[in-house]
Amino acid sequence: MNIVFLGVSSEDKKFVILCLAKIISCYKNVVIYSTTPYGCTNEKEYDYCGVEIYLIDKDAAIEPLLKEDTINLIDVEEYISFDISFKAVAICEISRSKLERTLKLVNEFAWKDQSLDIVLVYLNILEYCKINEKYLDLYWEKELLSFANILQKCIFIFDETDRIIMVETQFNERLSLKSMTKSFKSSLMEMAKVLLDLELKEIRKIFRKAERVK
Repeated sequence: MNIVFLGVSSEDKKFVILCLAKIISCYKNVVIYSTTPYGCTNEKEYDYCGVEIYLIDKDAAIEPLLKEDTINLIDVEEYISFDISFKAVAICEISRSKLERTLKLVNEFAWKDQSLDIVLVYLNILEYCKINEKYLDLYWEKELLSFANILQKCIFIFDETDRIIMVETQFNERLSLKSMTKSFKSSLMEMAKVLLDLELKEIRKIFRKAERVK
């Protein structure tokens, strides 16, 4: 299975993908492919927080790198032509520039195939901000190409606890899912459920196993 994460590269986006990879690794082999580094290395292949990472060139063919019997998570911030089938996830942060760049990227992928089903993820919606979930929904509805379809929507809000875990992970390269807030865990499980097409009961079982991994 191939899952492509569309959106501007950021530490928040990478952290969500890394958390998903840790969960998925307790279900099946998983690899992250990214056009930008995870962690502080420019090596082409390395282990980060127990997850295998490949640094890829956006101008080179990715297909020969993809592993069979593996869930391949592909993190991109620019258009890449893929000759593979994949599920698409648009990770959208609420700043104006990131919102517009992510939408443009999604439309580029949709235009190529004249269709695209996406899982839409909002990161860090602010509680009292006018640029809220409703505003973002209307923006996507207006600007998304008509032959693209939003299958599901997930929302991630970084509490202080979650952000502390993210920052500490960058330094000690150990990711603890167990210490995250309940809301963040719920968002991760919901997203994993959608991407893996599993029942919530099965996802909870996988998540509990992932929490025990150090």
